[in-house]
Amino acid sequence: MKVSMFRCHPISGIFLLASTSVAFSAMQFTDVTTEANILHTHAYEPIESIALEDYAQISGGAVAEDFNGDGWIDLYVLQGGDSPNLLYINQKDGTFSDEASARGAGLTGPYMGACAADYDADGDIDIFISGAEPPHSLLINDGTGSFTVDQQQIDQPLATVTSPSWGDIDNDGLLELSLGSWRFSRTPIPEDFLQIYRNVGDGQLEPYITLRNDWDYIPRFLDIDNDRLQDLLLVADFGSTRWFRNFGNGIFLQAGTSDIENGMGSAVGDIDNDGDLDVFMTSIRLFDSAQEVWLTTGNRLLLNNGTGGFTDITEESGVRDGGWGWGAEMADFDNDGDLDIFHVNGWGLNNPPGTFNQLGTTPSRLFENTGDNVFEEIAELSGDAADTGQGRCAIAFDYDNDGDMDIFIANNSIPVGGEANLSHEPAPPVLLRNDTVNTNNFINIRLEGTNAPHHTDGIGARVYIQTGETEQMRELHASSGFNGHGPGRIAHFGLGTSTTVDQIRARWTTGDETEIRNVDAGQNIVLKSPQATLSKREILPGEEFTAAFPAEALPEGATAMWTINGVEYTNPATLALAEPGEYLLKVSIFTGDQADGLEWSESLLLVVASTEVDERSVARKWNEQNLAAIRIDFPDPTKHARNLFASSVAMWDTWAAYDSKATGLLHNESATAEDIDTARNEAISHAAYRVLVDRYKDSVNASTTLISLNNQMLELGYDPLNTGTAGSTPAALGNRVAASVIAYTSSDGWDDVSGFLGEAYTAVNDPLPVAESGTTMDFPNRWQPLLFEEAFTQNQQTTDLVQSFLGPNWGAVRPFAFTSFQPDQILHLDPGPPPQLGTATDSEFKDGNLEVIYRSSLLGPDTNEMIDISPGAIGNNTLGLNDGTGYPLNPYTGEPYAPNMVNHADFGRVLAEFWADGPDSETPPGHWNTLANELYDHPEFIRQFEGTGPELDPLEWDVKVYFAMNGALHDAAIAAWGCKRVYDYVRPISSIRYMGQLGQSSEPQGPAYDPMGLPLVPGLVEVITEESSASGQRHDHLAAHVGKVAIKSWSAGENETLGVVDWMLPADWLPYQRDTFVTPAFPGYVSGHSTFSRAAAEVLARMTGSEFFPGGMETFTAHENEFLEFEPGPTMDVVLQWATYFDAADQAGLSRLYGGIHVPADDGPGRIMGSIAGIQAWELATQYFDGSITGQPMETQLSFVDPNSIQLDWTTIRGAFYKLQESSNLESGIFTDSSDWIWAGETIESNLLPVPPALEPRKFYRVIRTHQSPAAE
Repeated sequence: MKVSMFRCHPISGIFLLASTSVAFSAMQFTDVTTEANILHTHAYEPIESIALEDYAQISGGAVAEDFNGDGWIDLYVLQGGDSPNLLYINQKDGTFSDEASARGAGLTGPYMGACAADYDADGDIDIFISGAEPPHSLLINDGTGSFTVDQQQIDQPLATVTSPSWGDIDNDGLLELSLGSWRFSRTPIPEDFLQIYRNVGDGQLEPYITLRNDWDYIPRFLDIDNDRLQDLLLVADFGSTRWFRNFGNGIFLQAGTSDIENGMGSAVGDIDNDGDLDVFMTSIRLFDSAQEVWLTTGNRLLLNNGTGGFTDITEESGVRDGGWGWGAEMADFDNDGDLDIFHVNGWGLNNPPGTFNQLGTTPSRLFENTGDNVFEEIAELSGDAADTGQGRCAIAFDYDNDGDMDIFIANNSIPVGGEANLSHEPAPPVLLRNDTVNTNNFINIRLEGTNAPHHTDGIGARVYIQTGETEQMRELHASSGFNGHGPGRIAHFGLGTSTTVDQIRARWTTGDETEIRNVDAGQNIVLKSPQATLSKREILPGEEFTAAFPAEALPEGATAMWTINGVEYTNPATLALAEPGEYLLKVSIFTGDQADGLEWSESLLLVVASTEVDERSVARKWNEQNLAAIRIDFPDPTKHARNLFASSVAMWDTWAAYDSKATGLLHNESATAEDIDTARNEAISHAAYRVLVDRYKDSVNASTTLISLNNQMLELGYDPLNTGTAGSTPAALGNRVAASVIAYTSSDGWDDVSGFLGEAYTAVNDPLPVAESGTTMDFPNRWQPLLFEEAFTQNQQTTDLVQSFLGPNWGAVRPFAFTSFQPDQILHLDPGPPPQLGTATDSEFKDGNLEVIYRSSLLGPDTNEMIDISPGAIGNNTLGLNDGTGYPLNPYTGEPYAPNMVNHADFGRVLAEFWADGPDSETPPGHWNTLANELYDHPEFIRQFEGTGPELDPLEWDVKVYFAMNGALHDAAIAAWGCKRVYDYVRPISSIRYMGQLGQSSEPQGPAYDPMGLPLVPGLVEVITEESSASGQRHDHLAAHVGKVAIKSWSAGENETLGVVDWMLPADWLPYQRDTFVTPAFPGYVSGHSTFSRAAAEVLARMTGSEFFPGGMETFTAHENEFLEFEPGPTMDVVLQWATYFDAADQAGLSRLYGGIHVPADDGPGRIMGSIAGIQAWELATQYFDGSITGQPMETQLSFVDPNSIQLDWTTIRGAFYKLQESSNLESGIFTDSSDWIWAGETIESNLLPVPPALEPRKFYRVIRTHQSPAAE
């Protein structure tokens, strides 16, 4: 091809396509170290100034790159000790020649690691080498492969730097330098930190970002979340590996962590060819290590989910056992189209004792990718690949330009003498030539940035190739895996047996792209950055711009044609775009006709900015951030109620600081500002952000959530790194409030597993195997965990196969409005015991289970029973019952509610799924927050407090409704889960199976009689007879079970196909749920849905001043054949309608009966308890709204404990501060302190006082109170 956009180079003088030799069963590597004239040995010399042999143990660095620009990869090797470093120039004949001294690169010193890249953008490869101690050295290439040394620019960190990395963190085409630190200490000290130097141009590097994160060992740059910004992976010895997301503007924030500890090296690549970067990390795997737990972690392989989160697939992939792993590389060593993994190994000390014998000379590992994310370790089958030296740095590179990846290993010593008398001799490196014989092809691609802001070698850019249906990706880099790296700016692809690459596409860090098609295999390809230009890179909707390809850059006879938003334009093109968004504007270069004359194409990224104004308050934005976090976390309703409460308290307390009357719950101080609205927004954001980060930093999808929280801060214009609490700035205030909330909730009892009833929970019944028929229960009135073959939560999170009680201690968590427990009190709200089988309430127990069976029998969509579900027909229930017949008129319109006729089966199924775990699985507390937000958005909604007076501003409305409602939901969780623990009540799946397999309890003389069996109900519960099971009769499919009980109920179809209602054995009954979920992992009594929902409804009714929704009705439409997830459906559009908040709450409780989750005895008491919790929370919240809480009287009481002591009790307000004072002369008015300030976590406090001797003056005691922190006074 003759165009200048890209270049093709043959390999070794020919276009290498494939070998036709006989294939081996494994990859083959040959040790050619001596043959290649690599003759040095690494000097093993402990560093006297540091006086620890461990530093010598981790040394051994090198970097492979084309330093003299001749197209062949050279080696720069760090010798260590007093031996000079070596620059092996590739002689193009399979050998190297050390020219370090002649080229100014023969530095001597305790150097550890190296990285190489064109950092000064002058077209050649420079080198940075780091040391066990400063100075570190920058070797600047003059363009010929000779260097000048700069030891002045880089002087931090002071600790050992093993593995430096280059990367472009701001996409300006200039590379930054990242340096981690290492010290033989399990306690980080101030000198240990990660330092990023910013490239300011002209070869100058300046200190830019300092990250102090405990252990900062091996940093490397990579785009974890596919946003074209280089993030940071930090492998940590003595600590856990973490990754930090790059938010731009110099902000890196932790976005996740791995279970791996004592990590060493890393390798990065797309192992599953899905377009994102997966991460492999080496660590220590010692099988017998009772003495040192940290020695057992082993390697880790993390699969990227595409947005910055990872799934650990170590065990199933087969890569965990790597001995004592160090440097690693991902490369396609057999050119079959997927990435393999190689890492070196060894530990030359007997520290801890016994480790040398087990790990001292373990061989290197070569994991072959066999597909489906599974690897096979084949080093010992692959020639000389199983090197047993003390390998530290591993480099994959094509040293002989034959199209396959060779390996260089930097060994640092040869241990001799055995464990009892270990010493070390200098060690030779190893060069492994890849001699694998197969029919696979390859292609090498590198980039050339010819214009700013593209880096000269495209560092940070990605290269994609397409061969048939397979797409592969490489990200170009200059980052160390451990102590060094290979030529990461060259994308090497194995092609399998393909001889042609259909498409090669480079995606630059700017978002621009370069593309060519139909390229022969066996070449080195160079793609240049786009030459096309845009007059503007960001425009407003409707604003004109011009896209142009320079005529002088066109090959002779070629034309340029633009394709923009699906429309073709001639070059240059001037136009406007109306819709906001990102657009790739593509220009194609043709010679000849467009059918077959495409030479290459370029695409430029254009942003059309949105002009929409987001009118949501900051409180609403942070509440929705909380809801988004819940939806992708493990769905634990109690914890999420607590999380919503904590974030709401943080926002309320911050808002109240700027109000003259309002009082905060946990943190009180008065704040002023010239612009209170602006200050409030900033302070609330800092408070909410810090609390939410604290809450979700260890959640299931923590990385996704933390990224979203950080983005929210940045979008609002606030610095998430501003953690200061000193001073009067809004940020400092918000951080102080967050600190108070975090401190309060850290000891509120949520994690005290034995704090409730004085012991940890243990189920009394063995688990019920869901996939098997029947159940065995020793205690039929008590909860029975479920046993699954596979188990998922409602939002499809993997969960335990055997259920364990979720939140058994929650009844002891510190509440919002409930008073503290009094002596002998177990529950805040006690509805009394539920009905019990085999007791005086036996019939009520059975009737409740019959109702569940009955409602399940209504779920067959072919029944075609139509019912009216409008507010004119249902709703308006008595509290705790389902006795309502609707409302005669809509109070807003004065007109009757129109009938809403739907299929009863559709109504039941939609109701069950709508309330199952809330839309998008945000749990019931989150669901009611969503409803509150939708209420605000209703066109007829008016923000009047309690329905009267002027409208509140949006922020005031939001902070008040969140504070009161989430306080109520928090208390509802405590009340409901306390009952679940105390009464430990059975779920329908267990009780229906248990009673049904016993038989029937209606006819003592009839078949299958058992007094604890199911009552017989014609058409619902029957005994199978010869007649009923005859051919064509209703029980004919149960003919083998004559004499047993059958029930008529819903039964799931296979693979989520449409279920049916039919007769079945009760022992096989399942509720209307997925069979991987079935029922929640906690007892039934009382219903959490019922309690949560009524509590929230009480608050909304009082906050708005009406129990009715705006306009007299709220609706939700479940569209035909779209909404249901458990099975297809509904068969028609189903519009759920609620006149009042209470009607919606009642339907939440009712939904659990249709869904087979609860019996009526769980539902009704839950509604009543929720009502109490909601009313109490509202009454308390309003006292904080108007500040009247500060005038609440304090009651005191003195009582004798024994002859020598008195107990003083006084009532308190949670969050207030109290101090006990005493005086011997009341008339003097002089009191002295008897205690420090006491922060009240409960609603009663006590203090023991000594009884004064008989001859001493009397003592008078008083308690004083303040709502503001004494530290602030």
